[in-house]
Amino acid sequence: LAVGMVLDDSNNVYVCGRATDNISGYGDLIVGKYNPSNGNVLWFDFYGNPIEDDYVYSFSIDDSSNIYPSGLFDFSISKTPKSIKYTKDGMQKWVTGNGYQGGRNTLGGNVLFTAEGDSIKQYNLNGTRQWSTSIITPSKIAPDILMAADSSLNIYIAGRHPMPSPSEQSIVIKKYNS
Repeated sequence: LAVGMVLDDSNNVYVCGRATDNISGYGDLIVGKYNPSNGNVLWFDFYGNPIEDDYVYSFSIDDSSNIYPSGLFDFSISKTPKSIKYTKDGMQKWVTGNGYQGGRNTLGGNVLFTAEGDSIKQYNLNGTRQWSTSIITPSKIAPDILMAADSSLNIYIAGRHPMPSPSEQSIVIKKYNS
């Protein structure tokens, strides 16, 4: 199941998604880079625990064609949100993340912003967390959260917010200043 596709400055195609094992039924992150002329695979990788479900929800590409998939890993045990950095050559540089739910990211300048549990975190492109702030919602972030960063590195999030009645929900849009 493909989650998204991006192109780099050379029109190479990056695809990110989830592949399910036909025997175990568990899924892992898949990510690959394809030649724009002939569709040949330039590199391909799997990431995840073979005995747990792993879900990728978003991924971003920076100006150097590094890609950053984010999602929930070890789903039935801990639902750990992680972001992974792959170089344009397919080398995994780092994996970071903790918390409960989220697994979303967006790039702004030279920083990666992630939604993890009940917080937004900023990482530099070496994977070092630079700051974290709580999200004002009393419950965990729903997996369908959206994130964006503007040119001033302010972060915008949108997502579901549970209401007192289980059948009610509202949409929340929030801006966090850099």
